[in-house]
Amino acid sequence: MSTYLSQARARALRPVAAPSRPGLTVVPKAAARTPRMPFVLLVVIILGVGLVGLLVLNTSLERGAYTSGALQVQAARLDARQQALEKSVAADQQPLRLAKRAERLGMVQNTSLAFIQLHSGKVVGATSNGTPAAKVNLGALSRGTRTAARKVVEIPAGGHATGYDGPYTVGSSHGSARRSGA
Repeated sequence: MSTYLSQARARALRPVAAPSRPGLTVVPKAAARTPRMPFVLLVVIILGVGLVGLLVLNTSLERGAYTSGALQVQAARLDARQQALEKSVAADQQPLRLAKRAERLGMVQNTSLAFIQLHSGKVVGATSNGTPAAKVNLGALSRGTRTAARKVVEIPAGGHATGYDGPYTVGSSHGSARRSGA
């Protein structure tokens, strides 16, 4: 046993080779801290530009809203004017007003009818100038008698209606017409 002990002592007292140290190297100098002021200034400038941009955008949108409102009011006025003009045109197109205006201008009704056949270009019927004796009777129309029955007279192609001096309406494209009146 003593040998075992002596061997253990010898091992413990034996100098152990020290682990090798790595060689020393020069470490680069730590970078200097960058100042915070430029970064803070950049952030403040970006926020300021953003706020000014939002202010300009909001102002232009409000201006657009006022312009839109003004245009809507103008459109409503123009719509009312258009309706009034359409009503005036419709009133001027009434047969009684047209007949009165024609009479004031010295126009007379033409009692001889003639038609142009579109497919052949041929004139059907005899034409003649109107005479002052063929004036339209506006007396019944101007009294407002709208309950009178309409009188319809068939006119054959090239023929003349006799005993009637009312307004004409075309009945067909085959050379005949219908005369109707109140």
